[in-house]
Amino acid sequence: ETRTRALGEHLALLPTRWVGKAYRRTERERNPAQRQDAEEAKALRWNKEVLGLLLEAGDALPFSLSVHRSKGGVEGTSVLRCCRGLRPNTLKQRVTDWRPLRRWLLAEGFAAFPSDPQQILDYLDVLWDSAAPRSAYKSLLSALTFFEEAGERPKGERLAEEPSIQNAVKDMVARRARQKTQAEREGPKGKQAQPLLTAQCVAPEHLVV
Repeated sequence: ETRTRALGEHLALLPTRWVGKAYRRTERERNPAQRQDAEEAKALRWNKEVLGLLLEAGDALPFSLSVHRSKGGVEGTSVLRCCRGLRPNTLKQRVTDWRPLRRWLLAEGFAAFPSDPQQILDYLDVLWDSAAPRSAYKSLLSALTFFEEAGERPKGERLAEEPSIQNAVKDMVARRARQKTQAEREGPKGKQAQPLLTAQCVAPEHLVV
């Protein structure tokens, strides 16, 4: 009886219904005010992420110098121009694609923002050696393009527009695509699939009459 009563007390503490993430998201979407608050919170978070990465670049980017000289500083409304009106999900993607490059630069003893095309080329080699998929090279170039534009680096000085980097990305993407195609042709065991005509010729030998 004691055990039954204790079990009943524990059961009373459990929720009357289980609410998963999808359910909570659906409920929030039904409430316009909550949906707007959630969007604003998400936008604020990724706006800060972008702003922080650009300010970290310091003298490497005109935007950072401009913010430090402005009367409003980081609190000024104009500083959010760095986000260029993009949606939070887009900013999130750019930041996510940028972070591995930033970590590599710092680990190699460089500044947090690239200043020389060779730094990007060396990092592309790292991606290649780590068997990164072809999407990784395009994502890196997109992130570099975004942060240089957001950081207001002059058009003629942008690394993303360097022919060496553009060519390297195109080449690596193309080679990865060919590797993928070759792997699909060879099959899971690394052996080339038998042509249909050969299979038809060999098959009769195994027939039992």
